[in-house]
Amino acid sequence: MNIDRSRRIWMLIFICLLCLLVASEVISLMMRDDTDLSVEEEGRTGLSKAFTSLGGDHTVSKVLTSPALLLEEEDPSRTLFISIGPQREYTATEVHTLDKFYRRGGKLLLADDTGRINSLSGRFDITIIPGQLYDETFEGHPDLVKIDDIDLDLFTGFLLLNRPSSLIFSSGQGIIRSSPASWVDRNGNGVMDNLTSAQGEAPGPRYIAAITDPDPSSTEQGNVVVLSDPSIFMNDMIDRADNMDLFLSLVRFLLPDGGKVVFDESVHSTTGIPGLVQRGSSIPLLLITDVNLKIVVGTFITITLFAFAYLQEPPAVHRHVSVLDRTGVAEIVDPGLYDGDITEMRKVFLDRVRVAYGMSSEAFSGLTWDELGSMIDNDTLYDFARSGSLKKGIDLNNIIVGVSTWARA
Repeated sequence: MNIDRSRRIWMLIFICLLCLLVASEVISLMMRDDTDLSVEEEGRTGLSKAFTSLGGDHTVSKVLTSPALLLEEEDPSRTLFISIGPQREYTATEVHTLDKFYRRGGKLLLADDTGRINSLSGRFDITIIPGQLYDETFEGHPDLVKIDDIDLDLFTGFLLLNRPSSLIFSSGQGIIRSSPASWVDRNGNGVMDNLTSAQGEAPGPRYIAAITDPDPSSTEQGNVVVLSDPSIFMNDMIDRADNMDLFLSLVRFLLPDGGKVVFDESVHSTTGIPGLVQRGSSIPLLLITDVNLKIVVGTFITITLFAFAYLQEPPAVHRHVSVLDRTGVAEIVDPGLYDGDITEMRKVFLDRVRVAYGMSSEAFSGLTWDELGSMIDNDTLYDFARSGSLKKGIDLNNIIVGVSTWARA
């Protein structure tokens, strides 16, 4: 086994994996914006009030690294996953994990106004529509949309939204919507001017909340509630109107018998020691969870087997050497060559001449016989190369030795 070759291969594998991890971390950091919406933030844009408002029958926690950890939940039907204002999109593995969590009875409460949540909410046929929702019913400023007279089994009251968007759904049902005078600014110019285009700025009621399965008694699959305005739960807005009552009502509706509430902090920037834990462990955890674990293990085993096979079996001998070894000293004593061997030896000799002069196959095939003769510079070998046969009186042994020892002059 070639030890130096082994070290080079494993060093190359290590460098590739290291570059992959560093690139993944850089990309993950670049995908986050300046909006906080973290339960660690006690300022106006944080979610600390929503986080601390829960208690009693509910055990509250947060996940810093990856929601893929929800696969370890022993009782998903009594677990609620909350993601509010994610600062990045969910990865395919995370979406797959949360979908499995839902199908095992897990509950999800999702709120977003950017569309980043669509990779996840789309699994449940709910899509956030980009563009700010405006309504003639607002409070103090057009950004603060007011939703009056909400009368649901789970909640009664009114809401004050802060620059909300809207959503559409193809299954489940809408539970909260704006007035008929509302419209969505799809092109972002603040003017209702695309009344007939496919962007759809014409006035009309728009849904801002939908639910996939309104039956909380279902145990075969969970429930998912999606809202198109995460800001109603942030510290500056949750105490306005009946926003706090809506949040608590949704939690009670999704977990009627109490249970575990998990806030997803993996989609928010976190500072201090929690931030170090988040950035240091999120990628390794992602690599060892569910589908990615199978991919990583399978790739590692494949690389190991190929590397082992390469080290145990030396590279194939070059065509020049392998053929000339067959026509070496042993066969000079008793050549035993057939017509096919002589033809093969001619091809090998011509290829040796081409390589010696550093020519491509195309350039070499364009040579004239005179040019080839001057390159070979040996009349006997030239005649053999041109005719592909042995002239009368030419000793076969001389041809074999000549081909084996020929070198560029």
